[in-house]
Amino acid sequence: MMLAGANVNYIRLSPVNPATAFAMQIFYSTISDSWAAIPIFLAGGFGGSFAAFLFFRFIYKTTAEAIKEIEEEEKEQEE
Repeated sequence: MMLAGANVNYIRLSPVNPATAFAMQIFYSTISDSWAAIPIFLAGGFGGSFAAFLFFRFIYKTTAEAIKEIEEEEKEQEE
């Protein structure tokens, strides 16, 4: 959780939301070193979204379709 954080008024914060992190850097940060953490939040947010898309498309959706086909085959066998 503390991989990247912002020093705001000598308090070390680590927001999970990339928009919150970016806003904190713009409005509250005066230390130039804290801007080095911005790419971590942005890459993490976009990377996580892309990973969720890949999981949904190639694992969840494929598995749901396979289960539906199996259930339909079982219904046909019962009849």
